[in-house]
Amino acid sequence: MPIRPHFGVIGLAPKEADMVDSIPPSYTGGNIDNWRIGKGATLFYPVAVKGGLLSVGDPHASQGDSDPAVRPSSAR
Repeated sequence: MPIRPHFGVIGLAPKEADMVDSIPPSYTGGNIDNWRIGKGATLFYPVAVKGGLLSVGDPHASQGDSDPAVRPSSAR
């Protein structure tokens, strides 16, 4: 299995108030689980609130294309 470290969740705060679910990605990012977005990649998300409020998490050591079985190889 190739090692392709990346974060599964990357996003900015949306303009909508209250709690926001990141599982379906939205216009400001969220659960993207794409191994191609690793070291050297560039993402462009719209900034919807002052300061952007970047959130990054769900690190993976490797993953195939998407999350069909919801079983990525996670990094802890």
